[in-house]
Amino acid sequence: FDEGNAATQGKYNYNNVKRWSKRVPGKDLFKLDKIFFPVNAGGVHWCCAVVFMAEKRIQFYDSLGGGGMTYLRGLFQYLKDEHKAKKGCPLPDEDKWELVTCTEDTPFQQNGMFCDDD
Repeated sequence: FDEGNAATQGKYNYNNVKRWSKRVPGKDLFKLDKIFFPVNAGGVHWCCAVVFMAEKRIQFYDSLGGGGMTYLRGLFQYLKDEHKAKKGCPLPDEDKWELVTCTEDTPFQQNGMFCDDD
């Protein structure tokens, strides 16, 4: 997930990402337990967002400590759009979903150059 493939003129656009579920078994991502999204932050750093379907939670993980709320909102909008497109109705319990920014217990990268601890 990054601004380049999800956005048109800097704004989220479902048409740019609706093909994402094409390779999901059964083409129904709502039957999955977890969905992992690699996130390219600013074109220079990779993070991860995980959708926990049963818990109705999307959580952002960043080894540099970035919050990720912009990405969380974009992914939540994607889930809502995908549900509407594939199921023909709004995402159930939309108001029960939790967007969790990077937490303090996420392992932190000690520098901006290396992604391992050597």
